Amino acid sequence: MSKDFDTLTMLWEKAADHLDEGELKDIANLDEHASFLAGNLSDIVEDIGCMVMADDRPGNKAGNFTNADDVSTLLFSISKQIDYINGLFRLSAEAGYRLRESETKAANKGAKS
Repeated sequence: MSKDFDTLTMLWEKAADHLDEGELKDIANLDEHASFLAGNLSDIVEDIGCMVMADDRPGNKAGNFTNADDVSTLLFSISKQIDYINGLFRLSAEAGYRLRESETKAANKGAKS
């Protein structure tokens, strides 16, 4: 995991017990944002693949990502984006779990009354 993911996890662990229901719902809905980001990243990677493939055609050289530094920088950036998206999904799942746990406790408490 990356430093970004570790930072998100650390912040969650410190804040989770202090969040109200509305804040937990907001975090639980991060899966929608993460899904949107993942879809965008997929489109970008596909477009990059098309540019690289175009460079393989004779007489059609555009020079896309022919430098090792460019390729490694791009791949490191994509890796960080995937890690961030994973972190959003994980936070969403954790918040959703806490919401369901709270609802179950409230339902059980109501049933005992």
